[in-house]
Amino acid sequence: MTEKLLDVLKSFSEVINKHLAPVVLSCVIGIAVYLYVGDTFWMVKRLSMGVFVFFTSCIAFLVIEMVLWLALKMKQWRSKREQREYERKQEAEHQAEEEKKLRDWFDTFTPNTLEIIQQLLNTDNQPIEVDAWKLQEGFDMLMPGYVSTGNNFKTNLFICKFHHVGNKSCYKVVMQDEVYQMARYLFEKYGKLSRFDF
Repeated sequence: MTEKLLDVLKSFSEVINKHLAPVVLSCVIGIAVYLYVGDTFWMVKRLSMGVFVFFTSCIAFLVIEMVLWLALKMKQWRSKREQREYERKQEAEHQAEEEKKLRDWFDTFTPNTLEIIQQLLNTDNQPIEVDAWKLQEGFDMLMPGYVSTGNNFKTNLFICKFHHVGNKSCYKVVMQDEVYQMARYLFEKYGKLSRFDF
């Protein structure tokens, strides 16, 4: 019982604290309006002085509450806009940093590797035949993600399947999907894969 009473009193106290200043201000405005218009004003004659002061105080209270509510909403809107702007800026900085890392990575590729990537971009990552020496398998063995199964192998860049064309041995090559998307993005944005492509 006492807990419920305390909760009620606490809620009442919060309401008083929230609306006390607007109530006092609206009462002052109601009295000030009455003093300004005087006893001869038609509404004072019709309603009486007490009702007129109460009526104008209520209108003043509603106007004050509306202004405070609008101010609060404006503050919340501005805060949300600033938060969105901050998040957008952070996202743009993160995107620029990731893009720089991506470009730096592509700058480490050999001319043969870049040529293979370019050919795969031109074919929408459909398999192409590549001479074994162009793949530089010895170099690719040092690349992250290198896995060999018999004559076939893959790295973080390519999936390579050993293939015979007449007397010639070569590989059918496709790019890993994620690398293909990265290469497509760089090429569409910059028109080249590496900063060293002049």
